[in-house]
Amino acid sequence: MSNVAMMGALKWNVSVVCAFIFSFSLVVFPASVLSNIHHNTCANVQEEFLRLKIGVRDLVPDKPHHVAHLAVCGKGLKHPGQRLCCANATVEKYHVAANKYLTDSLHSGTAFLKKFLMDKHQQYEERSQLFLDEAQNRTSVLLTHMHNIPWTKHHDAVKDFFLDLEKYITGQNDNLHESVNTFFSKLFPSVFYYTLNDPSFIQMDDKYHDCLSMHAEQIRPFGKVPHELNKKLHHSLKRSRSFVSLLTNIVEAMNTTENINIDKNCVDAVTRLQYCSRCHGHTNVKPCHGFCLNVMRGCLSTLSDISPVWDTLIVSMENLVSDLKGKGNLKNALMSIDKSVFDGILEAMQGGPRIHSKVMEHCAKTTKANTKQQNYDQKIDTTLMMAPTRDLSHLSLEEVIDSVSKRLKDSMGMYNRIADGICRSQTAYEQEMTSSQCWNGTDIGQYITEVPEANFISQAKSNREVKVAVNTLPSLLALKDKLTQLRVNISSMLSRDIMLGDDPIDYKDMTYNSGDHQTIFITDDEDLYGSSGSGSGYSVPSTESPPTPTIYKDKDSTKNKPKSSATIFSPSLLLLTILLFFSLH
Repeated sequence: MSNVAMMGALKWNVSVVCAFIFSFSLVVFPASVLSNIHHNTCANVQEEFLRLKIGVRDLVPDKPHHVAHLAVCGKGLKHPGQRLCCANATVEKYHVAANKYLTDSLHSGTAFLKKFLMDKHQQYEERSQLFLDEAQNRTSVLLTHMHNIPWTKHHDAVKDFFLDLEKYITGQNDNLHESVNTFFSKLFPSVFYYTLNDPSFIQMDDKYHDCLSMHAEQIRPFGKVPHELNKKLHHSLKRSRSFVSLLTNIVEAMNTTENINIDKNCVDAVTRLQYCSRCHGHTNVKPCHGFCLNVMRGCLSTLSDISPVWDTLIVSMENLVSDLKGKGNLKNALMSIDKSVFDGILEAMQGGPRIHSKVMEHCAKTTKANTKQQNYDQKIDTTLMMAPTRDLSHLSLEEVIDSVSKRLKDSMGMYNRIADGICRSQTAYEQEMTSSQCWNGTDIGQYITEVPEANFISQAKSNREVKVAVNTLPSLLALKDKLTQLRVNISSMLSRDIMLGDDPIDYKDMTYNSGDHQTIFITDDEDLYGSSGSGSGYSVPSTESPPTPTIYKDKDSTKNKPKSSATIFSPSLLLLTILLFFSLH
């Protein structure tokens, strides 16, 4: 072979070897690493530093250099003289960025669920308010158009009552029993004057009105209806109140876990995970998946201690949800209030003679016969005062409740999964556990350190990346206590109602005779609601002997006057009234 041929063959072999080495280097080393090796520059680190708004470019060296004692990122250096694209000022900025990264990751881990629950909370309250408004309007229409009670005479009582119901649902009112009784006490003067009495016979002034309202407790004109309504509302409104409170407290719990204090040991670990690779010039290399799991599970291990309490609360919520969709249906309870008022007025009409007798007993001194004729046939135009009844059948609270229930059931174990959720980001972390092309904390290579389970005990015992504190943060201890108490309250409420038959009041042996039947009345439930003050409950000491019913007559004013509606009430009128009521519904 000629020398020329031999030289050509040699050149060809050298070219092949060089091409092979170059191709192999592209597989083994990322382009950015080769670029830094060839150019001996930190330009790519400077550009990323500025682009991510971590700090100004001048904080990153122009070329790799030796730092005698590099904080955080100096851990695990292969040899003391290794040159890096970091100074201590660079690492300080990375440290700040790492703290922000972990905080933002915590926020994003719960942000969707929190936003969902806040929206559903608002939706539930808005729909509840629509049903409250409609129930108020129906009650006002009943009193005005069926019982001829002027709107101005009953509006305040009705408005205040439904405002109390709204406040009870949102936790601003604690005594539903007193609210119901106060409503009927305020309503009694107008019912007596316009429904049970001949308006031309008795003059209604403020003094007389106040007397009737004040003695409604002793007169008990509406029979057992106030108690029955209180019982019905108590069951449904109490559950709605618990549901609203549950949503509020769960959102507050997520706010607490999003803003836990992150200690320096944890921030150091996140800095090594996220940013120390930049000191070696690796801006395009992802951290290893196992490395991420160890750092994030270690940093967030204290949150995993919340998980059992969170999960048991969600289980308790399921029993509450079942009641909310069944017997505790809020919409059904509110839409039946006007029916209860109707029943109460019928009860009063049936007991007309007894009620007249009791009114004269308590308020005779404030009663004044009219000295001049008044025209009571004039009606107040209420068409502009009340909105027409609306069809709300398309609105469903059950839809809101079901969606919340499903989403919260899906969240069980959430605080054990937050760390894994962060590491599941394919754009931020290598997903292959055995990959050798990822940042393992000291170099590009496989992460071979053990990865313990996500629970608090395993992390505290075996995590080699983060020193897990044994003591739980005070804020999280307080949160655990709060969630535990919330679960206990829900369970106690449901079990108590089962034992008491959903009756919020303890029965006493208190009766009165009304016609041929006996009716049981009740006292304030102070053990459930707390002290209720004087109140206006329909109760009377058991030693009281009701007077024999008599019809009050005034010899000077009954001539040529129509009899009181209470004295001329007949079964046919009762039947007509009932038929008229149901025809309007």
